[in-house]
Amino acid sequence: MRAGSGEIRLDGILDETAWQSAAVIPDLAQQAPRPGEPTPFRTVVRVLADSRNLYFGVTCSDPDPTRIAVHTMQRDGSMKGDDTVSIVLDTFHDRRTGYLFEVNAAGARLDGLISDPNVSDVPLDWDGIWDVRTSVSAEGWVAEIVIPESRSATGRAIARLVEPLGSTVITAANTDYDAGTSLAELIAYEGKRFEAADTNHDGRITVDEMPRGLAGDEPAAAAPAAPVAVRTGG
Repeated sequence: MRAGSGEIRLDGILDETAWQSAAVIPDLAQQAPRPGEPTPFRTVVRVLADSRNLYFGVTCSDPDPTRIAVHTMQRDGSMKGDDTVSIVLDTFHDRRTGYLFEVNAAGARLDGLISDPNVSDVPLDWDGIWDVRTSVSAEGWVAEIVIPESRSATGRAIARLVEPLGSTVITAANTDYDAGTSLAELIAYEGKRFEAADTNHDGRITVDEMPRGLAGDEPAAAAPAAPVAVRTGG
């Protein structure tokens, strides 16, 4: 659903008009400890998009909000035992890889790249550009999340920073000089290019920081993302 009814104010409160007409995932099914069984911890996910951003509004009902657990406020810190919401964007629609965004009830963020669905520990060396605000009430807690779309000016610039796969890239990224370049090596290689472009070292790249010839205006091709939301804790 497009966020066409005014701007979204990121404050952890879903009171803008646009949220009332957002696409809704009405209730997530319990996965653990009793998969598929009813639970009092109801979770409703709302999704919006505009020309710049993708928005998620997640309402986590809790019969006893005093027991909402938070153990970290650190970026990419351990959220084991915390009440959290996780979103995975399967941008290649292969059901194997994706971008992980996780937040606890206090607004601490964790993100990473999923390259192998059979590995439980997601590498956290990728830090995406996104933001979140949370709020806690007598009914539970809410996470309001914004993720910039790749079609934005900065997103297009970043897309151009990532080199297409070719013999030069594969050779440069293959740091252990074995038979081929692994995904981990490729991510590390692109990370160095990102750091080189981030001239003010703030963890973000603007169009002004892009190397000459990479900050054009034509849009980069981008596949629509298939989001998956998961809530833990409670």
